[in-house]
Amino acid sequence: MRIAVVLLACAAACGSPRPEEPAAVVAPVAPIVPVAPIVPVAPDAPPPDPRLAPGAHTLAVRVPGRAAALELGYEVAGAGPPCVGLAGGPGFSAGYYRGSPLERHLTMLYVDLPGTGASSRLAADELYSVELDVAAVEALRTALRLDRVCLIGHSYGGMVAQRYAIAHGATLTGLILYATTAAMDRAWSEHLTANRRWFEKEPWYADALLGMLMQRDATTDEESAAAFRLEVPFYFADWTRRADEYRPAVERARLTLEVFRRRVWDLPFDARADLHAITTPTLVVAGARDFMCGPTVGRDLAQRIRGATLATIPDAGHFPHLEAPAAFDRAIADFLPRLRR
Repeated sequence: MRIAVVLLACAAACGSPRPEEPAAVVAPVAPIVPVAPIVPVAPDAPPPDPRLAPGAHTLAVRVPGRAAALELGYEVAGAGPPCVGLAGGPGFSAGYYRGSPLERHLTMLYVDLPGTGASSRLAADELYSVELDVAAVEALRTALRLDRVCLIGHSYGGMVAQRYAIAHGATLTGLILYATTAAMDRAWSEHLTANRRWFEKEPWYADALLGMLMQRDATTDEESAAAFRLEVPFYFADWTRRADEYRPAVERARLTLEVFRRRVWDLPFDARADLHAITTPTLVVAGARDFMCGPTVGRDLAQRIRGATLATIPDAGHFPHLEAPAAFDRAIADFLPRLRR
């Protein structure tokens, strides 16, 4: 959340019911005995991997350069091609993704990056970094024996996704860069500061500014969480009228402060010089009212990646999958035919 504070200040399905048809009434002439369905299985088909079954999992993985294994937490949900989801921060768990429209199209693996959520924290003498996060994602993919995956990164997770695609593009079927930026330079910072003024007349504005100041001085997870609850309205296009809709997802976004504080900072983050190396089919998603990573930032990112497209989600801020799920769903569905097979 700092890059939700620096970037998150670098973090469901609809259908028209079919009319019910009257059920036919049949008088049985003999007792009906339930019979288990026969499911044909190819003789050489491997059994399903229980590590990819729906639900929460943890897996110990080996990351190059570390003597000890990392325990990574992840949650599996949805159906379709496999897709790894990375959350914002740095420091947020991936819980705020849960139940997103992504699950209509993809088997999502919502991964808690090192130190967050259900994943293990580093030893006191180790530092967190984008590079460690990239290595952890690759170690997890390898351990799960997933030849290729789609990858979506939100906010800070989008920075990790960019670096992963640059280093491991051959392992990806597709790349979704969601509410993120190619660079946290001075121009980006000035853009962010100017856009915060969109909300000057909102009743929560003064408290949200105070929350950002409190975040800088927070020393515990509890202090950081309290600050985030104050500043979070900035991240939504219409918090004033729709706050009750968003609070459950916000509460699922757990922040581990040490992941932000004890860190190798390569700020300002800047991947622009390397983005030409990405050849994976890429979608950039930006909320039209995202004060940090809106259409101007998204357009710059998309133009630097060969063949990338930009989907701008109307009436949404930093969390379009929560604010405008139908439009977000359409953007994802339109992109999926481009995935490598």
